[in-house]
Amino acid sequence: VSVLYWRPRTMSANAAHPARVAYRRMMECYQVYNTLQMTAATLEFDSMTRMPAAAKEARSGASFALMTQLNNVCREAVQQYKIALPGVDQDLFDRLELANLREGSREMWATRDLAPQDQQAYIGAMQQRQTIVASFSAAAPSLAHSGDWALYCKYLGDLIRPVRTMLVTMNRGERGYDNALKGHTTSLDLDSLAKLDLELRSWLPQLLKKVGDKQRDDPAFLESIVMPPSNRAEPATDVKTEAMVREALDMLRFDWKRGQLAGGRGFVTLPPANDVKVAYSRNGANLAASPIGTLYGAFHEGGHAVYEQGVPAHLWELPAGLADCKLFHEGMSHLFEVWLARDPRFQDVASDLLTQVYGEHDAFAPDNLRRLLRVLPSAAARNKDEDAKPTLATHTRSDPDTLAQLLITTRLEIELFDGTIQPEDLPTRMVSLQSQLNYRRADSATTEKTAIDNAKASLMGNQQWPSGQFGYIPLYVPAIVWAAQIGEAITHELGDDTITQAMNTGELGPILGWLSDKLWSQGRLYETQHDLVHMATGRPITTDALRRLFEARYGITLDDTTTVAGGDVLEPLNAGTAGSGSARAAAGKR
Repeated sequence: VSVLYWRPRTMSANAAHPARVAYRRMMECYQVYNTLQMTAATLEFDSMTRMPAAAKEARSGASFALMTQLNNVCREAVQQYKIALPGVDQDLFDRLELANLREGSREMWATRDLAPQDQQAYIGAMQQRQTIVASFSAAAPSLAHSGDWALYCKYLGDLIRPVRTMLVTMNRGERGYDNALKGHTTSLDLDSLAKLDLELRSWLPQLLKKVGDKQRDDPAFLESIVMPPSNRAEPATDVKTEAMVREALDMLRFDWKRGQLAGGRGFVTLPPANDVKVAYSRNGANLAASPIGTLYGAFHEGGHAVYEQGVPAHLWELPAGLADCKLFHEGMSHLFEVWLARDPRFQDVASDLLTQVYGEHDAFAPDNLRRLLRVLPSAAARNKDEDAKPTLATHTRSDPDTLAQLLITTRLEIELFDGTIQPEDLPTRMVSLQSQLNYRRADSATTEKTAIDNAKASLMGNQQWPSGQFGYIPLYVPAIVWAAQIGEAITHELGDDTITQAMNTGELGPILGWLSDKLWSQGRLYETQHDLVHMATGRPITTDALRRLFEARYGITLDDTTTVAGGDVLEPLNAGTAGSGSARAAAGKR
């Protein structure tokens, strides 16, 4: 796209105005920045799919050099932004240009106004982070497999220090952890996260208890479930995983002329919109335990991919077309996984896909898939001898269980960043929080030692910390909330009959059309993507739609209550916490 594209034809008389000259220069910087970011995405995709693990450390040097160039471009862009800013009040820019100014400055502002010594500290910490991430991410799969918790803690402790320095130095706000969140989305901060946490804790513990009690009181329910085969025992897993991902992407109308697929070390989708890269998990590396998990994972990643491609062509190379709000991205992926692929009405289609790729199996029958969706693995051990179905929790994943674990892990990450707890304390703290949410109850057959071991395995299984993506895990909870509210709005506007027909047949045109018209076509024209979701759904974002979805799926009715479990609530965080305490003290010692 030529820089001339950004110059509004209706404002030619003001072309020589310093603010407009600065705007054009800023957009030239953004073109360079965008090219470097595309290079970085290609580098990451190569790292995920083809590069041998031993080359990671050498590759980190190239990544650091690329990030240094990005920072140089950003500093120039920020200077031009400051010159252009007064033009906003003088009505020199149209709506698209205003969005470009806002989003371009957000995208390239990471190290704004840093004093020389702070800039030097930031770059030094960034280089240290890159080196540790290269080693940690390469070692993470083997650490998880071997259960080497001590070495995992050492890596994590070494990594959190430079990350704290970077985030506290960035001067985006008073709280360092807010900077971690802002690195992924402008729609979330500690205060809004605390409010969401409080709202979910008012009904999620009750949901977990009621569903668990219902499961305990009906032992025949678990006995009736046919367990799916294991992916790790499945021959030609790579080929079948790729086939499943392709089927899901085809159903979501993925444009293969503007995208590619390759096997890698985990599911990932990378921009830009005209060259979307999707990597799927190879055997032995972050692989879903069963073909059913692979199917849901394929629709999750497919949600990322089709949203990326859904950005209108005229916005592809503009800041206003950035599909980089990770919270919105995760909202789209969870829409297709939680709201669509896990809906009971979709299981006939899911059964056909599983049978087509993996062959006939009793576990793939539609009614069996629907039963699996209602299993609460966290409660299964209370219902029967723990050894009777040892793979139940491995092969099933409930959305309420996942939501509880995400709330817990979010709290752990905030406390870890603030220095309230150390890496070695994480498993014990996790088990304590599980009890408060009714995720693990007093009548559980699981011993304390087993619970601690399970917590270690869960923590070592997350991919965000080894890759240095602090602030990413907290996005998942609001993403699930957004997905439920968007899904409910789609149903309200298109009608339940239309949605049921789409889910029963896999013909998703009406759903994709609604998303394109209401969300994807808007790019980043709104102040935040939170505002966009509010506009598209017609109401403020709350957890009400998610609560209704769970009540319908599990066949229960929750009591209206404001009681919060455990009393240990993620209280609203002010400028005195989450980065202004120990992390700021550590930064001051420089």
